[in-house]
Amino acid sequence: MSAPPPPQLAPPSASVWVEYRNPQGRPYWYHTIDKRSVWDKPVELKTPRERALDSTPWREYKSGDRSYYVHAETKQSTWTLPPEVKQLLEQFGGGESTPSAAAAAAAPPLVGPNGSVTPHGGTPSLPAAARMGGASGGPGMASPMAHVASPLAPGFSAASPMHHQQHHPIDPAAGPVRPPPGYGAGPGYGPGGPAGVRPHGPPPGFSPPGPASTTMPVRPSPGAAALSPLGGSASPAGTPLQASTPVTPAVTSLPQRPPPSTAVRADPGAPFRGDQNSAEAAFISLLEQKKVDVDWTWEVTMRAIITEPLYKALKTIAERKNAFAKYIERLKRQRAEERAQRLEQLRPVFRAMVTGKDSRVKPYHSFATFKKLCGHQPGFREARDDDEARAAYDAVIREVQEAEAASQREIRHRNMDMLMSLLKTFEADVLTRWRDAHRTVLESDEYAQDAHLKTMDVADMLIVFDEHMNGIEKEATEAQRRQEAAQRRKERKNRDEYKKLLVELKERGELTTRSTWGQVFDKVKDDGRFLRLVGQAGSSPLDLFHDMVDDLDRLVERHIGAVQAQLAKTGNEVKQTTTYDEFASWLAPSGARSPPSSSSSSSSAAAAASSLPGEADLRVVFHHLHATVMQRLADERRRAERRRRHAIDDLRYAFKKIDAPPLDVDAPLDEVLPRLADLKEYRQLEGDREAVEVAWDREGQGAARGGDDESEEEEGQV
Repeated sequence: MSAPPPPQLAPPSASVWVEYRNPQGRPYWYHTIDKRSVWDKPVELKTPRERALDSTPWREYKSGDRSYYVHAETKQSTWTLPPEVKQLLEQFGGGESTPSAAAAAAAPPLVGPNGSVTPHGGTPSLPAAARMGGASGGPGMASPMAHVASPLAPGFSAASPMHHQQHHPIDPAAGPVRPPPGYGAGPGYGPGGPAGVRPHGPPPGFSPPGPASTTMPVRPSPGAAALSPLGGSASPAGTPLQASTPVTPAVTSLPQRPPPSTAVRADPGAPFRGDQNSAEAAFISLLEQKKVDVDWTWEVTMRAIITEPLYKALKTIAERKNAFAKYIERLKRQRAEERAQRLEQLRPVFRAMVTGKDSRVKPYHSFATFKKLCGHQPGFREARDDDEARAAYDAVIREVQEAEAASQREIRHRNMDMLMSLLKTFEADVLTRWRDAHRTVLESDEYAQDAHLKTMDVADMLIVFDEHMNGIEKEATEAQRRQEAAQRRKERKNRDEYKKLLVELKERGELTTRSTWGQVFDKVKDDGRFLRLVGQAGSSPLDLFHDMVDDLDRLVERHIGAVQAQLAKTGNEVKQTTTYDEFASWLAPSGARSPPSSSSSSSSAAAAASSLPGEADLRVVFHHLHATVMQRLADERRRAERRRRHAIDDLRYAFKKIDAPPLDVDAPLDEVLPRLADLKEYRQLEGDREAVEVAWDREGQGAARGGDDESEEEEGQV
């Protein structure tokens, strides 16, 4: 019976990508047109489920038969399908199901290492040499299981050409098909890992498989023929084939699935039996078993322990990292305690070598010099290594240097105290210079008899001198400040006493709003309170006088309206002869003189009285009103005198106008009066005989002087 024809493959135009696998079983894809290979599965070959996963930060990996998911950004891993991925897959209608048969049929064929082509979901086709064999089981017929695309297929080499030209012609000059960059790395660790994610392993709950078998069974494709009891397979036409030979697996970093066994397999997600403290103690014991050191990072530690069963004692990555941090901290603390204990043991021995009587070691010697001088001594050889010896030597040298520095500081402070005491015995002021003070110190007996003081550095002596001078300047400044404060208190007291003098003048009515400085000066020029204020800094007596007048003006302006209104109601007026008692009686409450039936009038009078100022302010208002009256009367007198003088001068000029005959200036006034009766100027002074006589006397005096001199106006002349 002739063999059936080989299964038909997809035409070359269906896809330009061909899938291969490297010796470790990692798949990659080769572009038959661009002649390039990539680790990532091309987009056009991905199923809807794979496209949905690509749109999220989650990536899917395999651990045996189980799938787990790793977040590309947070590196979180989980066995269950993430909710956002599940929701997205439900939108595609795929859920967590495997790709459909149509998607599998659309995928490119899988080419084996010896040129066999395995369609996804179909039976692997045999190479041309195998198909040429006639009878089943003949020498020219190879087992189809030996050509299944598997990472463990013998004879596969990444450098060997992939014989698929029968379906996808490739230019022979282009060279053999090779994996993309990163060849040989485990899945997920090469450059082609999904989105650059490098998962360190499956999520918590992963149980490492049992011992790796030396052989790995190769699963046939779903469409392959059933296996025979002997491990072979029947050809599509029913012709039995030779049994397949067990294949030796290559070394791979991926966990291999153990061979079928009748033993009960442990659940990879089984939790650790115990409380949280026991789980943490078990995890730390795992770190101790792996001899994790203080310089190990979490990533290095996780790679070393992730396959151990105790790795799952703690459930989350955060708990494992916390336990790892506690272990490292405890280990560092133990190492530090050991180093401190060893240092305490070595310190006395090294101190004896450094500070011994016959020691040639100086505090400034380096460790190399110390080793040359003392390396042969038994105490030096007690150190485990040079690092421990260096630490002990450095500690002893620090002690010696600190002791010497403390001694030098003590001597320096003692010398500075002695010099300060010596300087205080000298007479110095703020003008004392360093040169004079230094010469005095050097010539003193205390300096000559003190051996330590002679070794004192000049810079330290200058520091002490500056401190001493600062104290003198501070004392001088404080004394000056006290003197200035006393002077200010004295000046303030003089001003207060002068203000009291002005208040007394105000109460007596000698200082009012109409008063001038000349009037007040005549009253205070001989008073001691005025004399003490003259010449001192600050406000002068004149300034304080103006301040008092301004205060009186403001007080009068505040109360003058109410007082004048009350005086207008009572019909009284302040005159030249009015006294303060009369003025106060006018403003006193007049409810007793009001008619009993006039309650409204009495209430208004009481309201007006309540708006009046107190007695002190009322006296100021009275003095202001009285001074105003006196000033008005004085102004009226001055105006009347001015008018009278003008009338006298006019009469004198009128005397000159009489020329038929002219008046005899030597004649008595009574002789010329009849001739003056018609003069207008005379009629203005007709009732004032004295003014007429003054005019006639001046006219006679002017004629005696021989000129027409105009009379000089004198203020206040009658």
